[in-house]
Amino acid sequence: CKKNTTLTFKIRIVQEVIRNILQAVYEPRGVSQSAHTALKQVKKDFAGTVWVIAGKISNYFDEFAQVNKILEELIEDGKFLQLINSLHCAGEGVVQLVANIFLDKLDKFVEQQISQTSKRISYVGYADAFLLGMVGGKKDCFDLRKSLTTFVKEKLHLELNQLNITRLKEVPFLGYLICQPYNGRIWLKMDMQRIISRLAKKGYCKANGEPVANFAEHYEDPQSL
Repeated sequence: CKKNTTLTFKIRIVQEVIRNILQAVYEPRGVSQSAHTALKQVKKDFAGTVWVIAGKISNYFDEFAQVNKILEELIEDGKFLQLINSLHCAGEGVVQLVANIFLDKLDKFVEQQISQTSKRISYVGYADAFLLGMVGGKKDCFDLRKSLTTFVKEKLHLELNQLNITRLKEVPFLGYLICQPYNGRIWLKMDMQRIISRLAKKGYCKANGEPVANFAEHYEDPQSL
């Protein structure tokens, strides 16, 4: 079906009902967690972390058929599944929720890996992005990255378009920069380069951040401001 850019009020109500039902039946990582709470978890759990694996899954919203397979394992009501599938074209609200259910398998795999090692590992996942923090050697990070890549490809049938290993000094995550400047404390900074890039694409500024006058595009009478 064609992508509907303007959701009707009724569709939004149905989406919220579906969201509440799924949350009551099955609570994966993304249903009850927002990006804000994910960042709070990073501040709490990643203090003292040495190495970070920052990951992002490619074609996240394009694999809705895979999401349906997971839902079929959890829900027996065929009409309810058809309703979810029909709303896939209506907006990303429900899609993101059920895709988070899909990626709950990734969370459980990471938890299993953590339980099998004596290394201190922290993990936060939200939507198509996740962050792993490790207090250990860089080789341990490479071993874990290899296991993650294999699992995502063979079990989830997805690809990782980002899986970077770096020291925790300034790492981008969910629109912020995760920083650990001193004393092992975690700080969150706005990712200004990302903000400037997005504003530049919309014509509000140049690539270097210099503002661009665009009153004519947004206002009929600039002098009335």
